[in-house]
Parts: sequence; structure tokens; C-alpha cells
Amino acid sequence: MTSKVFVDVAAVRIQHYLSRSKSLRGRRAASGELAQATSREVIEEIVKPLAEINKDAGDVDSVVSLVFDDPGEGVRADWINRVEELVLAHLRKRLPAVELQSLSGVGDTYLEAYASQIGPAKRDGRVRRDLPPPAEFPLAQPCRACRVDPAVGHREVNGKSTALCLDCVMRNVSQSEAIRDEASPLGRLARHARRQPPDGFDDLVLLSDVPANRTQLATVAADGNAFGAFFTALARHGKDDEKEQISTSLSSAVFQALTAATDAVLVALPSHSLPVVPHVIGGDDVVVTLPADQAWRFTTEFLSRFDRAIKESVGPVVEKLAMRRRAAGDMSPVVMPSVSAGIVFAHYAQPFGLVMEAAERQLKQAKRGRKGARAAISWLDVTTDGYEHPGRSPVDLATLREDDVPSAAARGLDRLSGTTSSHRAQLVRALRTADQTIAASVALRNGTWEQVRPFIGDNAEISLDQALSIVRWWR
Repeated sequence: MTSKVFVDVAAVRIQHYLSRSKSLRGRRAASGELAQATSREVIEEIVKPLAEINKDAGDVDSVVSLVFDDPGEGVRADWINRVEELVLAHLRKRLPAVELQSLSGVGDTYLEAYASQIGPAKRDGRVRRDLPPPAEFPLAQPCRACRVDPAVGHREVNGKSTALCLDCVMRNVSQSEAIRDEASPLGRLARHARRQPPDGFDDLVLLSDVPANRTQLATVAADGNAFGAFFTALARHGKDDEKEQISTSLSSAVFQALTAATDAVLVALPSHSLPVVPHVIGGDDVVVTLPADQAWRFTTEFLSRFDRAIKESVGPVVEKLAMRRRAAGDMSPVVMPSVSAGIVFAHYAQPFGLVMEAAERQLKQAKRGRKGARAAISWLDVTTDGYEHPGRSPVDLATLREDDVPSAAARGLDRLSGTTSSHRAQLVRALRTADQTIAASVALRNGTWEQVRPFIGDNAEISLDQALSIVRWWR
């Protein structure tokens, strides 16, 4: 087999980049442009005849994966550099303020090159970086949209002439244009749901059917668990047809789960507008914002649907990989990939950059708390806890869903959510000033012991502190 050279050029720190814009319009346009600029159709024209699209890498909005036959050690480095330069220049022109990186590797298959060279180099930081150029004249008029870079000219924004930087000029796209873009996350989800997205977060928050909740939104960040370890096992013990199947299956599983979770929200919250606004849909990475009282419904449905899709498509391959690994003398298990999530509940006017950073921290806590072994959810309610809350222990998806239906713990949350908010506030105060014994006595005095009892004691699947925080937005 002829060795191949694989080159991955990727936009990094995507959430940070998207949150440069204070408006949903700007973030939406940047997300769409990122998907369009890295689409296969566009990149094919940029790199031919030097390289081709690496179809084994799957379809990820923020990553350009390319392949070409190894020309030999003498000219390989120059060839890689020429390909990287073409893609980096293209992305820099389309996405002026994004951070980019590039890695490469050589092998018979992409998975082998990734496992032995690209993956380790990425973890160690041995990458080629391409950063946005710094401002050359610090006294230049600042961009009135992001206030990060100097303005390069004026454009009409909401009927007013506004000084914008290069990146914000690119983001100055109407909603109708964003939806027409078939590559954009928003366009894909809006077409599936057959709904028009809201113009801004101030419109999105009004989609809640509970008037008292129409100030709070939730941002959900989801990411894969054990994908790296799984692909390493696949590279070492998988067969070619299995490798091709897996990349396609994982990419489709994420979007299938996203659409199923959005459909679940639409059933509970009938609306002429799209109640789920996607910011990122790429590989195993998803970031969305929606009304706060639909976040638990969306997140548990998303993780559950992904888990089901993965078990159906990847499960048989995992069993075969484990058998081949044992035959080679390696008794360690092959972990089934899953997805964990972080949720942040906050007032709709909170700076989106702060909310995104908090969502990333919650996602990391969910993954770290379970060491990536299973799907889990970590969350933060900024209104009641603040950004600096140390955090609660994550809750496993399996605790809330059993065989794709609500668990006993979830039914207990249903009952607890039926108590009055003033009584739940009493329980929260009791926990903060004393312990769960005092909280239990409060429940007994108020006739809510049956609703509180499932969350009392060291053997409770969900603690009372966790449960009281969850049911604030549980529906």
C-alpha cells in the first residue's frame, strides 16, 4: 500500500471566536462562515491538484482534512507547506480574526497517522499556528461591534452606519442570508425543523410558555468522551471497512441526536420560531442556546439519542476490537464513545463570552468527574449561584434516563418540581445553614416528605442539593 500524507488545518478556540460578537446576528454569521469556508466543495477548489479531501476524517465544520500520496522524504515537507499555505491563506481571508493550526502525519491510513503522529503532536502542542495579525496603529478608531480590532470602514447595521473591523464586516449578514447557507449550523437545523430562528436572545427568551421564565436562557456545550482512545484502538485493531464506517457513523449520530432533541423541545414548546439556536455543530462538538426551562429536556434527549445511535452503529465494532485486542495479549477494555454536556443558566442579557466560558468549564467538569467513561451532565445556575460557584458533582445520564425513558430519579424530580418555589427556597436555606437532617425536618413539617425523601441519605442517586438546583428548570 502506498503511504499517504495527511494534513489537518483547523480553526481553534471556536467558542471564544464566536463570542467576539455581542449580538446573536454576529455569532450566527461567524458560525455560518466557518462552516462554509471549511466545506468540502470550497476546499476542493482551493487545494487541487496538490491534495484531495480526506473522506476518512468525517465531516467537521471547523476542520479541513486533506490527503495526498507521499512524494517521498526529499520533497514531503515542501509539499505539506504548500498545501498548508493555500488553506491558511484562504481561511484567513474568510475568517480574519480566527486562530488556526495545522498538523500533518504519514501512514497507510488516516487513523494510523492520527494515532501515531497527528494526535500526539496535537496533545503536546507541536502544531503550526497561524494567528490574526495585531493592530498596527493603536490609535485607529475601534470597531463598534466587537471593540477588539480597529475599524476598516463603515457598513450599515440595523439601519445605522457603523465602523466595523474586517471580521465584523464578514459577520454583518442578515438572518435570511444565514438560513439560506446550506452549510451553516443554523441553516441545517432551521431546514429540519421548518422554523424561522429568532432575531436575537431577547426574542429567543420569550419563547418560553411560562411568563415568569422569560428572562432566562441556557447554553449547552456537549463534547465526546473516549473518542481518542476509541480511534487509537480502531487504528491498531480495526479493518479498513470498519474505519470508513465509523467516521461516517459518528458524524451522522451527532446531527441525528441534535435534531431529535430539538424535536422534543418543539413537542413540549409549540412555536412558529426555532427554539434552539445552534452556535457550533462539528464532529462530536455541539453548542446551542435555548429557553432555560427546556434545557434539561434537550440535554437528556440529545445525550440519550447519541448513546442509542452509537450503540447501534459502533457497538458491534467495539466488541470486535476488544476481541482482537485480547487476542494480541492486551486485556484492557475498549470504551464505548459517549457524549457529556455542560449547561449554564443565565439571564439573557449576560455577556455571551462569560456564559460560553462557564459552559466550557461545566463541560470539562462533567468529563473529568466521570473520567470520560460515561455520559454525564454538569450545570451552573448563574442567577442563583454566580459564576464562581465551586460546582456540584455531575449527574450521570443513566441516572436520569433508563433504556431511553425517564428513570425513577427523574420521576422523583417531577414530583419535587411540583412543590412550591417558596418551599424549595426554605430547603435550600436549610442545606446552606445546616445539613440534610434539618432540611428533612422542614419537609416533614410542610408535608412534602414524600417528594424530598428520594434525595435524602448517602445512598441517594441525586443529592437534595443537586435536586433542588435541577428542578428550578426541570420540566
